[in-house]
Amino acid sequence: YNITNNPSAPGGPSLWQQGVSFSFGDFAKKELIWSHQPTPVGAFQATRPPDSTSPDDFLYTSKGDNVEFTTVYRAEPDTWNFQFKGVAANNGNSPIAMDIVHTTKSPYGYMPVGLGGFENQNIPWNGQNLDPTNLYALSYYYTGPISSSKGTVTIGGKTRNLTGTIWFEHQWGNFNSGQQRWTTAYT
Repeated sequence: YNITNNPSAPGGPSLWQQGVSFSFGDFAKKELIWSHQPTPVGAFQATRPPDSTSPDDFLYTSKGDNVEFTTVYRAEPDTWNFQFKGVAANNGNSPIAMDIVHTTKSPYGYMPVGLGGFENQNIPWNGQNLDPTNLYALSYYYTGPISSSKGTVTIGGKTRNLTGTIWFEHQWGNFNSGQQRWTTAYT
């Protein structure tokens, strides 16, 4: 499950590659159900979730044609709730619904990716365009490499109860990842 909001220019509105990607694999059956759906154009704005108890809590939400998602972070206890509704791209347009809650496991917790949690996003990777006054071409980037996860995924009316371990990444900053095909493939 991946939410992408890449602006067309630093600090600008999102005109390209804004959407939600979802995939669910059954390794035993060698099946993969996937979806990529655009969401309405415009920068995501964080708000406080209902009944928030911390100034560090936040909520992102967006709704479009055949897609809706909500991300809620609660600082106490350190939990992330991801909710998604969409349709499969390769399974007869089956409806998909996901509701997953996860927390990082001790002793791993959160870990920075790259030096000090920053990653260089130079496009076209030539060392130019770095602007330390606004951090353009840098992103904040961290991971919860081993996170406990629990919830449900429903595809085509069949609900699967899931409990296990996931890899979590959160990356944001004042950069645009360009329109090269490899950026989409990486995502």
